[in-house]
Amino acid sequence: QLSVGFAVGVVSAVIVSSLAKMMACTLQYSMGYAMGKSVKVQQFVGVDKVPTRAMEQILKQRGLKIDKVAILVAGPDWPTSVLCGILRLHVPAMLLGTLPVILVSIIPQCLVGALLTFQDSSSSGIMSIISSSVTLAAAVVQALAMFFFTYRIMKVVDEDGEKLAQEREEHK
Repeated sequence: QLSVGFAVGVVSAVIVSSLAKMMACTLQYSMGYAMGKSVKVQQFVGVDKVPTRAMEQILKQRGLKIDKVAILVAGPDWPTSVLCGILRLHVPAMLLGTLPVILVSIIPQCLVGALLTFQDSSSSGIMSIISSSVTLAAAVVQALAMFFFTYRIMKVVDEDGEKLAQEREEHK
């Protein structure tokens, strides 16, 4: 039986999972980029809707602003990455803004899986309790990030709603 050890196993899982996440985001972006050339697809997705334009405004910010990172990390993978492609956002910026998902989601879930592999009959389920606690902590952080980016989108709509409601030039 080959055993690489707890730490090496967790680090390996984190690396593989992180690479898979970045590849998935890039592929979803490219699908959005290809489909987004069609104005009909843009209209179907609602890129001309005020909340989507507010999200676009946040995602187009330079640098790693907390609201931008919150959308990229806590937003649902498929629609967020595809929308970034449709809106022609900068791929490296999208991936860089997505990297904190390693801390928020990937590391905790890899730890959960690794902790569940321990057999702890003598300690009355302590590993299961630790595993559940890590999962709960990750879920709380994810939920807080989701509430935060929803709040920020609503704030942008409130502040810039009139400007965002104007028709896109390419849709006229």
